[in-house]
Amino acid sequence: MPVTAVVAPVAPAAAVPGQPGVMEAPANFFAENFENVTWPEPVGETQIGTNPDAWDAADWVQTLTEYPFDDDGTAADFQAGYVNENGTTTYSADAQWAAGTFCNGFITAAHGNQAFSNLNSDAPLPASAPAQVCGDARSWNSVRLLANVMGQYHLNANQNPYFGQGLGDPADPLENHVVSSYTAGSGIDPGTMLEFDEPIDVDPGRYYQASIDIAAMSCITSGNGAIPQIFLTQSDGSESPVFSNAINTCNPGGLGEIFQYGPGGGANNIGRQRTTRVGTFLSDQALRSTGDTLGIRINNDQAATAGNDSAFDNIVVLDTTPKIDKEFSAYPGPGSDGVYPTGADGTLTFTITNTFDPIDPEEPSGPKEDFSFVDTINDGDLQLTGTSETTCGDGTVTVDTGAGTVALDGGDLVDPNLVSCTVTVGVTSDVAGTYTNGPDDMELVGLNPRVTPRSPSRSRARCRVRRRRSSGRSPRTARRQPSSTST
Repeated sequence: MPVTAVVAPVAPAAAVPGQPGVMEAPANFFAENFENVTWPEPVGETQIGTNPDAWDAADWVQTLTEYPFDDDGTAADFQAGYVNENGTTTYSADAQWAAGTFCNGFITAAHGNQAFSNLNSDAPLPASAPAQVCGDARSWNSVRLLANVMGQYHLNANQNPYFGQGLGDPADPLENHVVSSYTAGSGIDPGTMLEFDEPIDVDPGRYYQASIDIAAMSCITSGNGAIPQIFLTQSDGSESPVFSNAINTCNPGGLGEIFQYGPGGGANNIGRQRTTRVGTFLSDQALRSTGDTLGIRINNDQAATAGNDSAFDNIVVLDTTPKIDKEFSAYPGPGSDGVYPTGADGTLTFTITNTFDPIDPEEPSGPKEDFSFVDTINDGDLQLTGTSETTCGDGTVTVDTGAGTVALDGGDLVDPNLVSCTVTVGVTSDVAGTYTNGPDDMELVGLNPRVTPRSPSRSRARCRVRRRRSSGRSPRTARRQPSSTST
């Protein structure tokens, strides 16, 4: 991230330029794949199914929350809810979305092939209490098929944006687990399908977004899929939705990409109903954390009673914090090799670049608002001229020539500069030498310093200034020192 200005005949080590304006991938910060389930997992020896590779009536069924819902552990048929593989993260939900109610809130895998267009390979409804609360073998088996389709989707490199990124998806789609949100009943109100019991730890001042995988049936017969909304809650309790628009996961239009599995509209009634559409839905709004925790709640806002037959998987929280690069301009004079003569005005440019959307790497991950930085020129011989300009939305640039500081407050990556924006300030020096401005010279909020790990020198940009000769003749210049970017 350091930037170096060179004044005079000095030959510092060459720096490798960065890539200002080139979007990079966001980081997967937290992921829940719902695979921390042992199947079959009996309550007692007599409840193990007869076939370990297929569902049997006596098999145990995992629930997202405790069963019975909101029970304190005293019920005879009590079972604890699901726990993330970290051993601590647990979840809750609204009563109508939990513990098997309306076939919602259980975690299951297919554990056996099924047909889309007939019920011949369906399994019996397990005698486990949560499955019995569902009460509908066809709905239960539809969730199994949703889990199978989701598993196939995860293994498709041309469809799954997180393919190969280590989310722990099973190699066998029949072993992939999903959380049911099948709504096998009428009169189900929109509500919370999942909420973290405790917030997750995050880094203050960084930008976070979230995604969820949803598979939906009944899209052909009803057109009504789940409508997910994810809420992120700051340490102070303030809560923000991260989808700016309602997304019908059966027909998202331009708000998402879906893939269809099954026979489609030309099939019989069973095949048409069971044809499944699946996709990954990434929030289009980022939240900059103001504290060190984030709470997460996922709602289904679909109010229609027909359809809304779905399951979800792979909740991912992404760190989509932009990077900042900086570089000194090269002197444009002929024969200068980019080295400035003393007293000439140059520019120092800061470039803030968004991360890309993992679903479409050609597109930015969404607006980022209210980032800031302060950069200090620590060498008194390199001076700020006081000029500045920015393309970073409503951001305000303050140049203090006496203190040698450049500050951006309230910067935004928004249209038309959603991919990148810049802050440019003037610099000059009357003293020949090499001047370096590096990562230790910056204070950042909501921005990533760009540091190339291979060599510390490669994260530095340098500006060279050579003493101006009084004869007016162009002196022989030192070997050109390329300017480099840093963040």
